[in-house]
Amino acid sequence: VPGTVQWLAHFRVNSRQTNHYGKGRVYLAGDACHCHSPLGGQGMNMGFNDAKNIAWKLAYAAKGTVPLSFLDTYEKERQPIEHKILLAIERGQKAVSSRNPVIFFMRGRGQRVAPIILNFAMEHTDGELLRYGTQQAWTYATSPLAVEHWERPSVCPPLPNIWHRKNQNIFRWISTRIRAGDTVPDAPVGDTSIERVLKRSRGWVLLLFQGSASDNEILSKYVRNVKIYSKEELQSLGDSMKATADSTGFVAGIDEVLVVPADSQAHNEFHVRAQCLYLIRPDFHVALRSEPIREGMVWKYFDQQCGMEVAPYSAPRSAPLFDALPVTVHGVIVTMALAYCLSSGFDTTWICVVLAVSSFALCFIIRASRPPKD
Repeated sequence: VPGTVQWLAHFRVNSRQTNHYGKGRVYLAGDACHCHSPLGGQGMNMGFNDAKNIAWKLAYAAKGTVPLSFLDTYEKERQPIEHKILLAIERGQKAVSSRNPVIFFMRGRGQRVAPIILNFAMEHTDGELLRYGTQQAWTYATSPLAVEHWERPSVCPPLPNIWHRKNQNIFRWISTRIRAGDTVPDAPVGDTSIERVLKRSRGWVLLLFQGSASDNEILSKYVRNVKIYSKEELQSLGDSMKATADSTGFVAGIDEVLVVPADSQAHNEFHVRAQCLYLIRPDFHVALRSEPIREGMVWKYFDQQCGMEVAPYSAPRSAPLFDALPVTVHGVIVTMALAYCLSSGFDTTWICVVLAVSSFALCFIIRASRPPKD
């Protein structure tokens, strides 16, 4: 009879992840690390990103450029991300397999409903949904290989310095900028593009952003010992930091340098304000972001994060993500306002407002300045 089921079998969905991605001389990638439902088509992208992550590290270890312990970062970077992806796939599988009458009804009309939902999501998430689907939005921000260097304005003179310190903190904590660990976006720069430079590089890539004139002026005025470079000086600086290829064409360091002018679209893509540098890994993730530009921070990164041999360098101390100054200020205000309110019985409205505002600011600062978590 036409349409009659001739054969039926059960399909069991497996969702597993290995405890370790590498040990000794054996390293796993792709389906050897994880298996899951085909829902969402994430398996191939996960395998590609595993290979991208481990390939350049194996090459550097095989050449003796980095110690073998450097390979441990492969598991530290890939396992937490893929654990999240597996959990998302499991939840999605449970949802689409539900026997709920509404879901059962919708599932039979998925080919009609899915495009509408996807188009709506794409229009209202600025393409973020697609970036997660292609796994370009996942970041290695919690990795030991993701480093950001910032220098805060000093406390004196108090009023202007504290104001610009506050602006820097907010920009650093909550802005939608490209951070250390993120995938590098593409953008045109002159007659080339960032993606072309990354693809032709045989090693690391150094991006030097010129920054806007107004933000550079603020940076040089309120942060100590800052030199603002011209485009020519930036190019000269970058060229002096390039590594030389060996007889096989292998480059154990920076191979390409790209100076990004202030009027370039890349400034908007990276959400750059003042002059800064980005050191890009061979797998197209940001390794180091330094604002202001400090040559010594690049050598410090190669030395301390990668274990590479570098020439003697000098690098200033990086300001931690947490800033104790505003916490102390608002903590004192909250304590004094609370003591006054308790003694006056909360009869003074403006003191209660100050207490509420400072308490909110204190909670915001503590939450915003927390380090990223897996």
